[in-house]
Amino acid sequence: MHVENPTAQQLAVGDFASRTLEGQRSDLVVEAAVKRYGATVALDGADFRATSGEVHGLLGENGAGKSTLIKILSGAVSPDSGRIELFGREVRFRRPIDAQRAGVRTVFQELSLVPDLTVAENLVFSGTDASTGLLRRPRRLRRHAVKVLDSLGVEGIDPDALAGDLSLQQRQRLEIAKAVTAEPRVLILDEATSALAATEVAWLTQLARDVAAQGAVVLFISHRLPEVRAACTCATILRNGSAVGTYDLGGIGDDLIIQQMLGRKMERLFPDRESQARERVVLETRGFGPVSTSGGADLVLHEGEILGIGGLQGQGQAGLLLALYGAVRAKGDIEVEGRPGRLHSPAQALAAGVALVPEDRGTQGLLLNKSLKENIALGILQQVSRYGVMRRDAEADVARRAIASLQIRASSPRQLAGQLSGGNQQKVLLAKMMATEARVLLLHDPTRGVDIGTKAEIFQTMDELSKRGISIVFFSSDAEELIHVCDRVAVMSHGSVVETLETAGLTEERLLRAAVRGEGK
Repeated sequence: MHVENPTAQQLAVGDFASRTLEGQRSDLVVEAAVKRYGATVALDGADFRATSGEVHGLLGENGAGKSTLIKILSGAVSPDSGRIELFGREVRFRRPIDAQRAGVRTVFQELSLVPDLTVAENLVFSGTDASTGLLRRPRRLRRHAVKVLDSLGVEGIDPDALAGDLSLQQRQRLEIAKAVTAEPRVLILDEATSALAATEVAWLTQLARDVAAQGAVVLFISHRLPEVRAACTCATILRNGSAVGTYDLGGIGDDLIIQQMLGRKMERLFPDRESQARERVVLETRGFGPVSTSGGADLVLHEGEILGIGGLQGQGQAGLLLALYGAVRAKGDIEVEGRPGRLHSPAQALAAGVALVPEDRGTQGLLLNKSLKENIALGILQQVSRYGVMRRDAEADVARRAIASLQIRASSPRQLAGQLSGGNQQKVLLAKMMATEARVLLLHDPTRGVDIGTKAEIFQTMDELSKRGISIVFFSSDAEELIHVCDRVAVMSHGSVVETLETAGLTEERLLRAAVRGEGK
């Protein structure tokens, strides 16, 4: 993707279809919001306005201030200064429950479901006395859950299942249903599409419009511009903690949106790369996969190769990566560096030189209440400790190198991972796995929920790793990523590889055709 520099006139706030908000009713108003985390300024006098009845997009790089603004509106964070007005009344949220009582419901990137409660229990559980009535009546609770899920078009989720046993896509839909069924006055959807399949994205788009049509303010956050255009009538762009402007989406092109988000010229999204694959095979599987699934995958991964994993969502890709990492019981045969055997745990996988960047960074990859340096050091504790005592200088040194190498935006290695933006959290997770010096990296949709600039940086890092002889298994829900980043793509269906395609000359249509043919087998 090539983005030309806009002219000075185009860059001026108020040009290219910028909205003039004076004289218009604004049901949600944020004025001069400031929030600092130590030396890091997350919001720098940000102004924001939205009107009920429309779906309003919120765009910006990771670290632009979107997450902080959302947390302030949700009561999870208190601003250092500034004011919030909701439907003509000034409000001050000190806790999430204050925002909820005012009618604000948020679907965060990091889901809030209680894993040990059932789907039905999660739908009504709010931690308040009002939620206890149905919880004490199991039959009535189940009937209520079935009615809610049916009314919202949520299919394929058992009301009696534990939330912790659901897939990420199912948990995402449940979180959305929980927020919508509360009949919010303000609904905030923070990267709510990032874990959803295309049909589910269409479902959420229509649901957001329906909620807005009922008189609510709906904020829609996504890094995927086609989704924003499909759902929203307008969008506000944040950059460096401030609002650049609010624009009618019908009057601004994608190139200018990206330029406004980045504040700089971006030459390309995907690196110009040549295959680094050598003849040497570093990982090979036959009939391999979780014992709990049908089928099994045959893979051959060469040194320095980036092997894509494609296919329709839910065809065993997630289970395959977990099995390769020893996180679930596996069947079939596997050889790593020519040595046959079975990886019975992540510890064994790491010892064999296999590391995983998992699907859900918040629950599977990072300790959000721990510092950046503590998270990065988790996989190499023996290297940064002596006689069981942590060597703080070594731990900090590893973190500083990672911050510089991956351009992680953090105030210091001591900053909590939970205070970082989603894209910077993803970089920390990637740094954690890279620190293990694994020879095989398993990447599960690493660009999910990150901005376009961070995506480009992740792709560049993958290219550099392959040049160093590191082999990568890369699953992405985006066919364009697979085509432009990988050497080959193994298309999966029902847990098996149905076709392996060279990416030279490969098109999205051909990739989809292979996936659909596999579905029919």
